Amino acid sequence: MSRIGLIITTYSGPAYVHLTLESVRRLKKDVQIIVHDDCSGNRELKRICDLYGVELISTQERLGHVRGDIAGIIAGYNWGVEKNLDVVIKISRRFIPKTDIIEEIQKSFIDSKFSTCSAQCLDFKLPFRSEAMAMKIDDWRTMRGNKLLEAFFDSGDIIYVEALINYIATKIYKRMYLNQLNTLDISPFYKWKYLGESRKMPNLNYIWHESNTKEDYSSFAMQLGLTYSPENFNI
Repeated sequence: MSRIGLIITTYSGPAYVHLTLESVRRLKKDVQIIVHDDCSGNRELKRICDLYGVELISTQERLGHVRGDIAGIIAGYNWGVEKNLDVVIKISRRFIPKTDIIEEIQKSFIDSKFSTCSAQCLDFKLPFRSEAMAMKIDDWRTMRGNKLLEAFFDSGDIIYVEALINYIATKIYKRMYLNQLNTLDISPFYKWKYLGESRKMPNLNYIWHESNTKEDYSSFAMQLGLTYSPENFNI
């Protein structure tokens, strides 16, 4: 069976991370998880990670939303290489899985011809959704997707994470299949059915701040035996 890991990228947000860890551990007890923090220094976040036996890593300085997100993807790739993982899934702190986030990756994405996995967002006309994505570590390494990511990070020339990852996914696809991606209706990445194609429409698989309320986060936490009020989930 393929080795799949999960990285949660965050800036502080201990309640979100706690809820994600509890939910994922119940769904997939043995999945490897790491948390990447954008230098918040939050001690409660460290305590929660220790509680679940999850490693917490951090940037050396606050990078902000866009560069912090890219730093998290780079960290996820490097962690995947270090742990000899086949696939690393990256989720943002406010993306809380309610159903098995691994199953489709294991059953469909692994054996697909694609190296990257996510979904488009029709609401905002985005080709790629950065709050939840997955990458095949060997393909990204062989096709130097990680080097492209690092180059953009170092240049600081990043406007939208979604556009950047879609660009890299397209580059990897073209390198693997000798420029066979010639029409706009062909996606360069695996379309993750788990996500759907809307950030605004509530989805039974997960909670997301653009389609759910802070009361939804709190209610799900209570279902899992965690005591968090809606105020703990500032959106």
